[in-house]
Amino acid sequence: MNPRSKRWIVIGCLIGVSVTFGSVSISHAADNSVFGFGLAGAKPVTWADYEPIQRDSISCIKDNRMGTPVCEQVFDKGTRIVWDAFRHAVLVNAVSKSGEKKFCDRHAEQIVSQGKVGDGASYAILLVDGRLKYGSSLYGRELSSTYVAKIVFDALIDTKPCK
Repeated sequence: MNPRSKRWIVIGCLIGVSVTFGSVSISHAADNSVFGFGLAGAKPVTWADYEPIQRDSISCIKDNRMGTPVCEQVFDKGTRIVWDAFRHAVLVNAVSKSGEKKFCDRHAEQIVSQGKVGDGASYAILLVDGRLKYGSSLYGRELSSTYVAKIVFDALIDTKPCK
């Protein structure tokens, strides 16, 4: 699959695909600060910095301007942010010590190890959407300062916990 096709998959996920991920629980497994540093080239981004890009992406879709240079730039930036967040969450999980909450998602690990940016970004968008579909109640006032990778990590803990 070429990179443009992967981008459209990511864009399709932004349109509002509704996914239910089991029971929602507040599992703050790893502290938010763990996600506040770069890891293997993945740059940390807070929800406050990502939300305007997400909003702009949705506007591009609603206004049917997906092929314009401005919207292409927005989609590329958003894809990079959620890919980095997904990769960061998987890497933090890999180095977590025994006894700490971890997720067991072989598919996520394969996506990262194979560098499948489009697949990872799409998966991350679905995880974030599922985690925040009822608003900020899981994070409260702390949502704006929560790293996107933390949200992805928490969603993976809830959907694919190790047993």
